[in-house]
Amino acid sequence: MFEQLDVNADIFLNGERIANHQNAHRPCRAEVAGRLKPDGNWLTVLIESGLYSVAEREGAPYSAGLDALLNKRHWLRKPQYQFLWDWNPRLINVGITGPVFLEWARQCRIDQIAVWAHPRTDSAGATRDGEGFP
Repeated sequence: MFEQLDVNADIFLNGERIANHQNAHRPCRAEVAGRLKPDGNWLTVLIESGLYSVAEREGAPYSAGLDALLNKRHWLRKPQYQFLWDWNPRLINVGITGPVFLEWARQCRIDQIAVWAHPRTDSAGATRDGEGFP
């Protein structure tokens, strides 16, 4: 698990691409079950600023400044202060900016579960798949 990658990353284990991540605000988990070798492993992380991935997207409607046409920062999921805010020079940071570790789990993780609730209009409860629940 990578707690923070800034920003566009391709992750390879022993030459096989195992993940792509494009959000500096969210952790990245890559499944490695069945891919680890007992005699040693190579983990490779290729990171870039994200500017290439958003180069063809719109910029002008989102900002009056010319920099919006150059960096398209509004499309990148990374700290926006890196794009020439009043206290920061225009240095777009990239890198592994948080801890990296291997997690061992035998069963599903709680972050793999999502509950879709539909609140009632009177706010007295909610339904899930047409069933009532407290």
